[in-house]
Amino acid sequence: TAGTGTSELLADYEEGTWTPTLTPATSGTITLGSPNLCAYTKIGRVVTVNGLIDTSSVSTPIGGSVSVNNLPFTSNATATQRSAGTAACLNMTSGFVSTACTIVQSTTTMVLQINASLFQTGSAIFFQLTYTV
Repeated sequence: TAGTGTSELLADYEEGTWTPTLTPATSGTITLGSPNLCAYTKIGRVVTVNGLIDTSSVSTPIGGSVSVNNLPFTSNATATQRSAGTAACLNMTSGFVSTACTIVQSTTTMVLQINASLFQTGSAIFFQLTYTV
C-alpha cells in the first residue's frame, strides 16, 4: 500500500477453534453434545467468533440469560468497545428463537439474552460475533 509506517503492516493474523461451555445465569446445567463447531479469526485486536453449539442434556436451567464461556481471547476492558451480535437458537421448548448476544468486558464470556429455561436436550445455537481485545 501507499505510505510508510508499521501501522500498515498485517503482523497479527490467526485462525483456530475453541471449545465452549454453557452456564445458565441462576442455576441448573446445560451439557454440550456433538457437534460443537466453534471457530475464530483474529486480525490485530479484532476477533470474530462463530459456530454451532449443540446440547446433549439439560437439568433445570434457570435465569434470564445463558453464558457461553471460554472464548479464545479476553475481551477489551474499554466500555466504548463492547460488542453485540445475534444468535439463532433451534429446537428450544418454544421452537426457534432469535436472540442478541453480548461480550462481557475483560472476560472470555459471551452472554445470550435468552431465558435459560427454554433450553432442552437437542437445542442448538448458531452465532457470530466480532469483538476487540
